[in-house]
Amino acid sequence: MKLRRGVFAFFILYLLAVIWPVALPFSAAEPFVMGIPFSLVWPILWIILGGLALWLLDTVEEG
Repeated sequence: MKLRRGVFAFFILYLLAVIWPVALPFSAAEPFVMGIPFSLVWPILWIILGGLALWLLDTVEEG
């Protein structure tokens, strides 16, 4: 149950991290990360972290 609440809190943070007021400092085209502008790396990072959080939740609750 604590893990489920933690994942829920993570997705609230995820929501805040990719919407306008919080994501504004991360919307610069530079620096480049592996050739990709940082403004695209920021949401990609959160998508990957969200997938990992859901995978962890599924793994723990399944066993």
